[in-house]
Amino acid sequence: LDLAQAEALADLIDAETNEQRKQALGQLGGRLSEAAEGLRSRLISVLTPLEADIDFPDEGDVPAAVAARAGPAITKLKDALTAFLANSRRARTIRKGINIAIIGPPNVGKSSLVNVLAGADVAIVSDVAGTTRDVVEARLDLGGILATLSDTAGLRDETNDAIEAEGMARARSRAKQADLRVAALDPRVEFVSRETLDLLRPGDFLVWTHADLNPAIPHGVAPDGVAAVSLSPLTGLGVDEFIAALTAAVSAQGNFNGPALTRARHVRAVEDAVAALTRAEEKIETAPELAAEDARLAARALGSITGAVGVEDVLDEIFSSFCIGK
Repeated sequence: LDLAQAEALADLIDAETNEQRKQALGQLGGRLSEAAEGLRSRLISVLTPLEADIDFPDEGDVPAAVAARAGPAITKLKDALTAFLANSRRARTIRKGINIAIIGPPNVGKSSLVNVLAGADVAIVSDVAGTTRDVVEARLDLGGILATLSDTAGLRDETNDAIEAEGMARARSRAKQADLRVAALDPRVEFVSRETLDLLRPGDFLVWTHADLNPAIPHGVAPDGVAAVSLSPLTGLGVDEFIAALTAAVSAQGNFNGPALTRARHVRAVEDAVAALTRAEEKIETAPELAAEDARLAARALGSITGAVGVEDVLDEIFSSFCIGK
């Protein structure tokens, strides 16, 4: 096993959803390793004639035309690595899961919503406003993506209770950090919480609770890009439809089947490689020896994903590709 495969074995042991298991098995089978080593091999192939031209300028077997193509080849590799980074953001959602913050004013049914989504009584439900003071979490599987629901303290304009104020501050912080927000509002209340609505972003949800009482649903309240639904955690009316919509939204964030950079160190390695190749692009015409050093750094960064680091591969290809020293 290389380093990436060993990490995948640990991920497989810790997996909680089918998608996490599938991703870990793919990485354990070498999907990430093959992709990283393939890109590294391409980089070494680009680096080989460049190094040969620098280290052995008097050897006639080194074709000048090949060395001159190093610049465009480096650009192509940089673009491939940049695309690799962009595509892997979704894949990391599968491994890490997604955080969903349930927000809204006090006593609108947030805790009841969390309980019905989690399928368990994880949050205290009471008619007394402000029961939830700290963040309460529940985990569930949404289409193979591990979702952590956060039941947060009710948001109101002001309070004289220091503990409630701290709970509200934590609620705002959790909402801003979450990958997705679900705002719960009571349609029977004339005043609409602007503070709650201002925390929403496109792709989030606005849930009107107490649908079992058939209240009049206000129109035009949801911000642009925010889907509005009506349901009743008490009777289950509209809950299945909301779970389906929530699952679709979550799955879209983790919808990627290619080799994935599943860990922060993988991402850092590719980011370092992109930065090094960007420098190499800038130096290839005026200082090819410095460009070669940056290309070596990029190859070393990619090699760190699997644990393959060193410059021997470059020298091996130089001596096998050209008649140097023979």
